[in-house]
Amino acid sequence: MRKVFRGALAFFTGVVFTLFCLFFIWPQYSDYRAMAETYGWMSQLEPLQNEIEKKLVNKLPVEELEENVKPKPDVFKITRDGIIILRGGREGQVLVLMPLFSNNEIKWICIGGSKNATPAKCK
Repeated sequence: MRKVFRGALAFFTGVVFTLFCLFFIWPQYSDYRAMAETYGWMSQLEPLQNEIEKKLVNKLPVEELEENVKPKPDVFKITRDGIIILRGGREGQVLVLMPLFSNNEIKWICIGGSKNATPAKCK
C-alpha cells in the first residue's frame, strides 16, 4: 500500500511541476525570444538610420534604402520622410522609427507593440 501511495505522490508531483513549467516558465521564455528578436532588429537598423540621416540632411531620396535590410521582417517600409515601419516576428511585433529634426540634428522616436516584445524606449 505504501508503494502505491509513494508512486501516486511522485506521479502527481511530476504533473504539478510540469504544469508549473508549462504555464509560468514557457510564456516568459517565449516573451524573451520575441524581445531578443526585436532588439536584434533595432541593432540591425542603426546603420540604416545613419544612412537615412545623411540622405535627409542632403535632401536625397531614402526609399531605395529598404533593399539593404536583411533579414527582412514580414512588413518593412521606409517612407520618403525617412520613417521606418516594420512588422513581423514571433508575436507580430511592430516598430515605427521616426526621424525628428531638432537643433540641426536628427533624433529618432520609436513607437512599438507588442507589449512584451518591444524595447523599453519604444513603449
